Amino acid sequence: PPAPQTPPAGHDASGGPAAASGRAVGGLLADQGMQRFLRGAPSKELYELLRGSPAPPDAGASPPLPRARREELLSLLSRLRPEEFSVEALRARGSGFEDLLRMHPGLVHVKVFSLSGATVLEQTLDRSSPAKRIKAALYDTSWAEDAGLSLVFGEDVLDDATTLEDLGAAGFGCCMDLNMVRTAIKHRHCLCNQPASRILHRKPGPHQGRAFFRCSGLRGVQCPFFEWTD
Repeated sequence: PPAPQTPPAGHDASGGPAAASGRAVGGLLADQGMQRFLRGAPSKELYELLRGSPAPPDAGASPPLPRARREELLSLLSRLRPEEFSVEALRARGSGFEDLLRMHPGLVHVKVFSLSGATVLEQTLDRSSPAKRIKAALYDTSWAEDAGLSLVFGEDVLDDATTLEDLGAAGFGCCMDLNMVRTAIKHRHCLCNQPASRILHRKPGPHQGRAFFRCSGLRGVQCPFFEWTD
């Protein structure tokens, strides 16, 4: 008779992920076979595995993963399948996923304060989020519609590419406070020698949240003047 086939890494005899809980998961996370399995496994089964749901008594599976291993697994899934397991994805799924969100290794609670001490923005973000993303959210709230702004951490003015992780955010629901400083807008004149209009770039992409100057003339008779305000 043909020899019995060995299930792929991360599967039990039934083809599901339950057997992964009985393995040395730390080693499996670096295993290419395990990563292939995680990329294709049904989301529902992975959510149950991350929640530590016990397997049915007749399933013959090992006990649930300990919390430290589930956190490690969630960290890997957030990289392999960010559209389902990132901080933003879990937050968007609502209150039914708050348990997974709270144990997410990338979770950071961010508060932004004005110089007067008022809270102007609160966000739940991944620690890989850059400062420019927070600034874009501030522009959306109209706090800086009439002015430029800078984010400050301690005594340092943040570059747009600086991430929360760069600032020392450890994840796992840690809190980070930033300050917002308004900056005066410079005035520019276009090639028509008229005051240029200041426009905020709102389209998602690398320039979201940046402002630029362009000719204030009517469409069709505008000069080609264009300049980023920063």
